[in-house]
Amino acid sequence: MSNRILALSIAAVLLTLSGCATYTTVVPESNLEVSYDQGTSIVTSPHESSTVFLAPSRQFFEKGGRISFHVGVRNDSLEPIEISMEHVSAKTGDDFTLAVHSYESRIKEIQRAEMWAAIAAGLEAASEGYAAGQAGYSTSTTTGTVNSYGSYGSTYGTYGGTTTTYDYGKAAAARAQANANSRQRVNDIMNMTNSATAEAELLLRRTTVDPGQTHTATILVDAPDQMPSDFVISVNVAGEIHVFEFGYEQYQLE
Repeated sequence: MSNRILALSIAAVLLTLSGCATYTTVVPESNLEVSYDQGTSIVTSPHESSTVFLAPSRQFFEKGGRISFHVGVRNDSLEPIEISMEHVSAKTGDDFTLAVHSYESRIKEIQRAEMWAAIAAGLEAASEGYAAGQAGYSTSTTTGTVNSYGSYGSTYGTYGGTTTTYDYGKAAAARAQANANSRQRVNDIMNMTNSATAEAELLLRRTTVDPGQTHTATILVDAPDQMPSDFVISVNVAGEIHVFEFGYEQYQLE
């Protein structure tokens, strides 16, 4: 079974199970050395002094999102070699450069996202706090009419009044809920940041690989808004250029 047919089979099964949806998958080109592990393609590029393995870390991704790959670099030479994200590049088949994200750039993105999430959480907490302070107040309105009769005739009139009361118990419950919501938002931000940071820690960083050793990491590449027919990832290991060609496949059920 060819690489593309296997990917199509996997996609068809997932689409059948999940209903109407659109998926994009990365498919290795047929001229590459490919093996599979639990449905994930592993592409191998052997050269004289080094071997590089590349595998999508997720089977499907969204258009305009990012594609994550597991990468392994084996040093087959007699000298130490150095590898970093600076040695990785990506482009589409029509030579449009795709951004390859470094550890440092991802950490900056995560920090910015955390900052804006904290600002939004603070504004929401202030809004809920004000609403909680007002929750104890309630008003009631009383209206009526007055009729009187006397030797000089009759009189008719209306009256009305508004009474404001404060329920301390209701206000306390509202404040407690607002505080709980605020704590949950803080926890959500912390969990989001910790999860994103843990993934960033796996990104390829400057590493010396000794002879006979293999270094594994991940690389993160932008996916273009408009899917081309293919794209290329190149890994430069001590002057040896390992080229990996992939195609896109999109599937949709109406």
